[in-house]
Amino acid sequence: MKRFYSEISAAARDRLIAIGLPGLLQVILISVFSRTFTRPITELSRRAARDFR
Repeated sequence: MKRFYSEISAAARDRLIAIGLPGLLQVILISVFSRTFTRPITELSRRAARDFR
């Protein structure tokens, strides 16, 4: 019975890793690409605000 519970916990650990790592990678990729895509818009708004003054 002890071996059965150790197999269940190993499967749960593997499942957690299989879900957690891609999730973490997705968060990192979103943060990098959102900064890359919004940079031109931010610079444009800064220039517009500077020219407006």
